Amino acid sequence: ADLVRRVAGSVPVENMEVGDVICFEEVLINFHPCPYHFQDEGLLWRDGSLYPNFSMSHVLLWARDRIWASVPEVRGTPRDFVLFARQGGNPAQNMKSRKWQGYEEFARELDADIVDFTRLSFDQEVRTMFGAQVFVTVPGAHHAAVLFMRPGTAWVELQCSRVAESFYWYRGFQRLVRALGVRWEAIEAEGCPSLNSDASSDYGEVWVERTAHPLYVFGRVLQDRVAETARQMCWWRKQGEEDTEARPNSSLISKLFPDDSWGLLEELHAGDGAVAMDRCQQWELDCQGVRPSRSRPGSWELLRTSEGYWRKWSCAEVRLDGTARLVDRTTLVAHVLYDIDLTAPASALALMRGALRSSSGVLEG
Repeated sequence: ADLVRRVAGSVPVENMEVGDVICFEEVLINFHPCPYHFQDEGLLWRDGSLYPNFSMSHVLLWARDRIWASVPEVRGTPRDFVLFARQGGNPAQNMKSRKWQGYEEFARELDADIVDFTRLSFDQEVRTMFGAQVFVTVPGAHHAAVLFMRPGTAWVELQCSRVAESFYWYRGFQRLVRALGVRWEAIEAEGCPSLNSDASSDYGEVWVERTAHPLYVFGRVLQDRVAETARQMCWWRKQGEEDTEARPNSSLISKLFPDDSWGLLEELHAGDGAVAMDRCQQWELDCQGVRPSRSRPGSWELLRTSEGYWRKWSCAEVRLDGTARLVDRTTLVAHVLYDIDLTAPASALALMRGALRSSSGVLEG
């Protein structure tokens, strides 16, 4: 929330809770819900990717300048090395994975400042990262802190490269670092798990002809409905009798909102449920079911929950070439392999010092 407010400046920021409805005169909508998950992963990061002569790096640099300007005395004491080992919190209660084992020795040798992000205010975090010439760490949610670093500085990360590179969002983070003008350096940890030669680099994703997809085949065999839109193919199954009476409902959402004030997305004048299903799929994950309207004959209600007369049983992403996304679980890289604790090799110290010699970030007075 602090990050959003600092970037927004004088622009009002509204917090929305479940069930809230806020009306706007103008709305700017992200054209893709997950910008890393393109068929071409590098597309968003190329020069001129957003508009001619305007790319993601321009947006990021503008946001970084806004954040720096919002923090009093941001140009604090510079440090050659700042280190975060995901060591924060009470050791007896610390359940974090991906901790750096034996980081203390490296911190002493480098004379590094050891930080614990859980104990820093937003302003303190920005000052710390702004002053770091080399930030040494392990993978984690603190990746976002790279936004506060100066161009020419270095982000050095202890990791298991083959495992980390199997996840598209990790590859996306490396592009984010470079777009900010920060140098990316990886250090291979000791004892990293081995992967099969056919291990997938994209969550086991394969693309098959849509009519050969199990979702399509089982939907047809069971005589349910398979509906397709530009981006989705969904298998729909009947859940109840087609009438306008409320069906018994024991879900938590129904208990919290018995009048359907939260569950109802839209009411559509369509006598045919197929039209309602097609419209529901345009809502993508927001819409999970449809049912005949309880108050308007000939209309259908689009629901956030899967409690309608028809509900989405399963969906697959589709492409314009007629293929549909399928996950081959035999090639998946388990996330648990990414979450192991890490140990740095003896050679890591020289690599970290080399990153300092190669860094060019200048901290102006």
